[in-house]
Amino acid sequence: MGTTDDRARARRNVQRAMRMAEPPVNAAELARRAEIKDPQTVREFLSGARWPHFDTRAQIERALGLGEGTIDAWAEGRDAPEPAPKQPSGDDAGLLVSEASAVVLARALLARLEDERRTDNHPGS
Repeated sequence: MGTTDDRARARRNVQRAMRMAEPPVNAAELARRAEIKDPQTVREFLSGARWPHFDTRAQIERALGLGEGTIDAWAEGRDAPEPAPKQPSGDDAGLLVSEASAVVLARALLARLEDERRTDNHPGS
């Protein structure tokens, strides 16, 4: 694990992520979202009084939408890994289309419309 300064950096980055959450969260709300039974665990982590166990850090990361291993990376003086893409769930799972797929689909439709327009303007070609 990194130095005390790196752990302080990790705590500051978590606090920044808490402020950037929609809506911003305090320690008690983060504990609730992370399903951590005792909010004091989060408060002690944020104050520097204790370093939480791996599973607790992972729960905090998930609750804040951080990539897996982000807190450890910060505590080791490294940049955070990219967050994993959110997996669709429930009824919306079949409705979600990636932006890239939507662009490809839109281009294909535009090309088809252009072909039809050319055929309409030049019958028998």
